Amino acid sequence: MKKLGMILVFVVLMSLPIVLAECESEWNCTTFALCQGGSQERVCNDLQACGDASTSPPVKRICVGEILVSADCVADWQCSGWSLCNSDQLQLQRCIDLNGCGDESTRPSEQIECIPEGVYEVSVILLAMLALLLVVVLVIVLYIRRLQSKVREQERTFFIPEGDSPKREPDEGPTEEAPDFEA
Repeated sequence: MKKLGMILVFVVLMSLPIVLAECESEWNCTTFALCQGGSQERVCNDLQACGDASTSPPVKRICVGEILVSADCVADWQCSGWSLCNSDQLQLQRCIDLNGCGDESTRPSEQIECIPEGVYEVSVILLAMLALLLVVVLVIVLYIRRLQSKVREQERTFFIPEGDSPKREPDEGPTEEAPDFEA
């Protein structure tokens, strides 16, 4: 019984991260309202409805007039998509801090250099040509090895070393004695 209880506890503990990981909050917040009474407020909704308010972005901050006072403000940058390359070979985007923190140090980059289209196309073509060249070289090497193998096989078939030649009996000549013509 004790063993069964330990197994049950183990199974519950092992499945706990899975249960917790099933829901990931996705917050959608309105912009902060105007400064009233020394604070600004906004509404944030969890689009996934996970029910975990601890992950919510701040919904209230301290301000004086239009100036934010609270150091608890966390910038929430929202950027437009990147533009097409302009005449200066730059792509641009515009970013605004939905929380209005005024902290420009965390602002995402609003311009990047374009990669000229021709450079990318040339790179792809060169890579394809290099791959084709590699395949051709590989085929040639395999063909040469195959030819060498065939030549070795033919040499084994047609070349018989001296020690391996079939033995013939020497001619013994006629079996009758030849007449002696010297007498």
